[in-house]
Amino acid sequence: MCIAILNKLSVLSNTSLKNCWDNNNHGAGIGYIDGGEIRSYHESTSFDSFYEEYKYIRAISDKPLMLHFRIATHGMGKDMLHPHEVTHGKVTLIHNGIIRGLGDNRISDTREFAELLGNFRPKNVQFIDHKGVRGFAMQLLGGTNKVVLMDNRGEFRILNESLGHWDKAKDTWTPTIPKLNVKTTFGTATPRYPISPTTARVKRPWGQSGRNKVGTKTQKALG
Repeated sequence: MCIAILNKLSVLSNTSLKNCWDNNNHGAGIGYIDGGEIRSYHESTSFDSFYEEYKYIRAISDKPLMLHFRIATHGMGKDMLHPHEVTHGKVTLIHNGIIRGLGDNRISDTREFAELLGNFRPKNVQFIDHKGVRGFAMQLLGGTNKVVLMDNRGEFRILNESLGHWDKAKDTWTPTIPKLNVKTTFGTATPRYPISPTTARVKRPWGQSGRNKVGTKTQKALG
């Protein structure tokens, strides 16, 4: 099952993140803040490239980061990698679990969930504190799915937070993962395939190749 991580300030080790990658081998992503916007970096083939990018972003950012390692149950392709935008540049999310009734071969359950929340046009994560909005979200998530939402200020909310745990320093939150043999749309999830060779990383300005901005247009505003 996917791994969703909220990482406030510490630098997570190569070993711990490599373990996440090896056991969730359909790609990974990072949510981070730059220039007053929340953005996403997605990597589908190379852990080495992913970890270099993580260290680079972590070194220059004093805001929380969201990390996600995926095993696909619905929807394949790099555009299905987390984080998923709720409101372009303002709110994004990562998810651990399987949302029943959402997703198919074309779109992931998480992507569809993010689009549904996007209909409220949230400006920050405080939208999820609204009783009606939270009730709507929790009805879909039930008692097993975990979702981390973060906005462009670095504020965050964790839905079903009690189903995960913080480290001793209260710096990094991870979900508690049951040992499951997950049946996916594409067959049984089988971790550990060979990692691509290390690729050279070119230091580049924010917003250029490798950092994705996938927006979703929404129709209805909250309040």
